[in-house]
Amino acid sequence: MIRLGELMMILELHRQGVSISAIARRTGRDPKTIRKYIERGVEGPVYGPRALGRSNKLAPYLEFLRERVTAFPDLTAARLTREIRELGYMGAYTAVKRFLAAIRPENGPKPFEVRFETPPGIQAQVDFARFVVDFADEPGISRIVWLFSLVLGHSRFLFARYVMHQDLQTLLRCHMQAFETIGGVPIEMGDLDGFAFADRIRSLDPTTAIIFMTAWPTTANAVDSVRRYGGLDYLEKPLDEERLLAAVAEGVDWSRQRRRQMSRTAALSPRERQVFELLIQGHSNKVIAGMLGFSPKTVEDHRASVMAKTGVNGLAQLIALGG
Repeated sequence: MIRLGELMMILELHRQGVSISAIARRTGRDPKTIRKYIERGVEGPVYGPRALGRSNKLAPYLEFLRERVTAFPDLTAARLTREIRELGYMGAYTAVKRFLAAIRPENGPKPFEVRFETPPGIQAQVDFARFVVDFADEPGISRIVWLFSLVLGHSRFLFARYVMHQDLQTLLRCHMQAFETIGGVPIEMGDLDGFAFADRIRSLDPTTAIIFMTAWPTTANAVDSVRRYGGLDYLEKPLDEERLLAAVAEGVDWSRQRRRQMSRTAALSPRERQVFELLIQGHSNKVIAGMLGFSPKTVEDHRASVMAKTGVNGLAQLIALGG
């Protein structure tokens, strides 16, 4: 049986590209065992219904609890636990709660529960939860583990995966695994609609090109997709294959340019970046000096530093770098 700490190490080595045979040699495990645990991943715990449990600590107070609930049916388990603790009860609150659930009168209507119901295939809810975990076999070391979950609105089917990273590659991989498991893509993703998903992707990787597609086009959404969410195109279904391929090609080129720009401007200081952004917008040194409260000489110095760090030979190349 592989312990959780060792399993996390195996998954991390596999993510880094280490071969299964190399992982097996490093851990002293059989390659088949390594492959099995890599395919399985980190599985969430499975809980069954809890038994009522032993009532030896609660036994002396059962009659008292029955009398109190009969006289005052709305008393909470927390209140009654405090009362019997004052009488000497040393057991758990959960034991009191389970006992009260078994004896509490069921007269009258129960509180209703409002559920969000949708037809099959329409809606799903996605979440990415963060856990700080202390492993028993690694005392003093805390690790961050992420739980990706997708719940279908109709059947309540749950897809979950524990992962070690919350980056774009992991996010997309988890979505693809979930869609493959449920056999399709829900039309709506709960609070995470297409625009929110685009925002999440951009927060993870601002160089990602985004193309919006919809079967229910509206003018407002078309405008928002480009102006507010930075989409390169807004395509209507059924899709035109030539236009889709052209949009993808444009997106690949845009992403390459953005990555090249970010790599060449990464060394700029905050002041230099301000000057860079205003230069590529076409402002002169004098205008930039007035906008930032600098002297023209300071702007000229920052401009020269920007040129040197980005490796361009003139303003035209600098504007081209800014895209």
